[in-house]
Amino acid sequence: MCCMLKGISTDNQGLDNRGLTLIEVVVAVGIFAIVVTTVVELLWYGWHSMRIVWDQLAVQNEGRKVTQDLTNELRTANYSSIGSYPIASAGANDLTFYSDLDKDSYRERVRYFLVGTTLKKGVIIPTGTPLTYSTSSERVIDMVHDVANVAKENPLRSPVSFTIESKAVIRNLKNN
Repeated sequence: MCCMLKGISTDNQGLDNRGLTLIEVVVAVGIFAIVVTTVVELLWYGWHSMRIVWDQLAVQNEGRKVTQDLTNELRTANYSSIGSYPIASAGANDLTFYSDLDKDSYRERVRYFLVGTTLKKGVIIPTGTPLTYSTSSERVIDMVHDVANVAKENPLRSPVSFTIESKAVIRNLKNN
């Protein structure tokens, strides 16, 4: 039974129910926002993690290269051009030895040393007659930055600390 109030029908036969209510729209937008936020957060976390991994690999490769260069130079250590022992000094933060880096007839004085968190390399070419190693003519270059002698691990910081080790045996020490 249908009743009419001043020309307005109260039955549902004449209404079109194909639209969405305001509550349905708000719920749909809320669900969409949650899904989009989750996807963006996952993408950002993935990108951040990838950047940390690539930074770590770059630092490890740089460290390996410097360690390999130092090891190769140390393996070719020999008595200095003035007769000093192949290893002039070795300490916790420095290593000084003699090696023929430029393949001439003289052996250079090579010094690897740590200043703060920077590993540096100093090279002195012997000069004069008689030959001398003048520390004022030392050419110093930075090899690696952010070097630490202690193990501090912070996985949220890029790059994560790591250790590189190498062994070297001086090959040019023959008495025969």
